[in-house]
Amino acid sequence: MNLTRAMPRLPRQFKVAVNGASAVTLDVSSGGFCALLTEAPQQGTSVSGSILVRGHSFPFSGRVAWTGADRMGVCFTQIPPTFAESAGWLPPDARPTPPVR
Repeated sequence: MNLTRAMPRLPRQFKVAVNGASAVTLDVSSGGFCALLTEAPQQGTSVSGSILVRGHSFPFSGRVAWTGADRMGVCFTQIPPTFAESAGWLPPDARPTPPVR
């Protein structure tokens, strides 16, 4: 699968509820997430739920962008603006600072 992403995704494992089902994210951006889910809704399905980041629950609405064996990608259509900062997402023009040795 060759996807062009509008936002870079970072590896983050957060608990997420999608249409009442529990899951865990594999990666997250300010535009969406990939999650492990045993029974994913069909591609194009509207979803809603919440994502738990550092003890704070962020409600979201979105659309299933793709599905695979035991995972799915969700594109946010609505999420609070404070989510991106809390999740540790970096804007496209930001560069990670190399670790200090």
